[in-house]
Amino acid sequence: VSGTDTTATSADAALHGDAGVASLRDRLNTALRTVTGGQSLISFGITAGRDGMLSLDTNRLHKTVAANPAAIDTLFGHTTVSGGTGVMGAMTKLVDSWTNSANGLLSTRKSAATKQQSDVADRLATVENQFNNAYKRYLAQFTALQSLQASMTSTSNMFTAMFSSDSNN
Repeated sequence: VSGTDTTATSADAALHGDAGVASLRDRLNTALRTVTGGQSLISFGITAGRDGMLSLDTNRLHKTVAANPAAIDTLFGHTTVSGGTGVMGAMTKLVDSWTNSANGLLSTRKSAATKQQSDVADRLATVENQFNNAYKRYLAQFTALQSLQASMTSTSNMFTAMFSSDSNN
């Protein structure tokens, strides 16, 4: 579980600053710190630093397990298809809410991004079509204008030639 560092790196750039990922991180941290059956990870010498890294105090772990061997099983619990107990059950439920292929957050986000990408592609095709139609229309108008200008130049030259030969006579 990562910490609260806000410096983006190439490794986390795709989801850097994402509110959903921050929420998942916070909820996983809360699950790690939850007291289950009167015990917490701290009771066993397992602590999480500000950066999210876990550390283990082996002396405290051995002491707590020696005093109550079943407590660690209760704390960590177990996972099943329908849920689970303890820290592992809570974490499985959180991770499943993200990774479930039918209705998980990642699947939902992927569908939304795919739809948005499709909408943008449709709008791009419409704009390209409008541009191409305008280009063809302006090209036809410019070509007609050039033809008209050439015709007017020819007529002007004819009048100039006609009137200049009359004045010379």
